Amino acid sequence: MFAQFKSLQVAAAAVRLAFAFVLFAAVAASGCDADSYGESEAASAATGFDVENFVEAAGEGEYDTVFTMIRNGADVNARNSKGQTALMRAVYERQEDIVRLLLTHKADPEIRTPAGNSVLVNAARVGDHGIVGLLLDAGVDINEQDADPAGVTAINVAAYRENVQVFNLLMERGADYSIPSATGFTPLLSAVKSGNLAITRKLLAKGADLEHKTASGQTALSIARQNNQQAMVNLLERAGARE
Repeated sequence: MFAQFKSLQVAAAAVRLAFAFVLFAAVAASGCDADSYGESEAASAATGFDVENFVEAAGEGEYDTVFTMIRNGADVNARNSKGQTALMRAVYERQEDIVRLLLTHKADPEIRTPAGNSVLVNAARVGDHGIVGLLLDAGVDINEQDADPAGVTAINVAAYRENVQVFNLLMERGADYSIPSATGFTPLLSAVKSGNLAITRKLLAKGADLEHKTASGQTALSIARQNNQQAMVNLLERAGARE
């Protein structure tokens, strides 16, 4: 009886040894050693990170949380249930340090919102020239246009929203100030519509087209007159605008 029990123990040990050998062979065939195999398993587990929490933390400016999640393998370009990435939220909430952290860890600066909007144009919308500069340094196309609703560029938005800092930065970086929106508004026409004399002067000094018309046939001068902006009318007429 004892001999039979001993034989069963030996057989079980042999099975365990064979299994270990097969596992080792499989790891070796994959080109990994035992340590990297463990690291690969850990990385796979990390793909199940909480993207909702990651995006929310980015928007709230929780630097340590975002950094820790990235260090633990978070996908910086993952989208939450609303289609937002951490970079989109950080830009919208003006979290410059988080934007810098995400871009350093390969967040895509040209990723689009579910509506097709540009992260750069959104940075111009919220008026943060520091974030605009970071996105440009990351290689984003300075002249990219929103898909919704009007196909505007960052400089067009800055002109309309009267953000001189963002506007100046974009001009310094070589933004094209002649690109119209889907409705035909160039940065000059946007600046005139918002009544921004300072930005209008800068565009006129650069030679912006005074005769350009919107899709509805409006010129810079007709817009200024329609809005009863006498100072703007005077400025445009001195620059040579006529109807």
